[in-house]
Amino acid sequence: RDPLWSRGLGDVYKRQSLDSTDTLVDKLTLSEEDAIRSQFLRCWSIPIGMPEDDSLVVKVKISLRQDGSLMKPPEVTDHQRMNKPSQKYFKVLAESALRAVRRCDPIKTPSIDRYEDWKTLQLNFDPREILR
Repeated sequence: RDPLWSRGLGDVYKRQSLDSTDTLVDKLTLSEEDAIRSQFLRCWSIPIGMPEDDSLVVKVKISLRQDGSLMKPPEVTDHQRMNKPSQKYFKVLAESALRAVRRCDPIKTPSIDRYEDWKTLQLNFDPREILR
């Protein structure tokens, strides 16, 4: 069995860091969710100097092809917040999340038979879970 798809203690920790929408949770098995999240987590570098702030969670919408490559560029769901001068930390964190998604392209995907279940997903990049 491919170790990427196995679920260990590290995956439980990673699962907290890159959380998904309820839609993704309902459609994929826990093992499939963990496998997708762990790939993006390995590609994510949290910028140095980020404050610990409950509001600094970046939600990124991702559309994938069947081969696991990006169908279109990843998108931060809170566009307006990225462009506010008072949200410089959010913008820096959002840019790092987008870089992580592009850096991981393509990812290893679950079964092609279930493509409709994972072709569009949202990941929540939360630095508090990594920095603890």
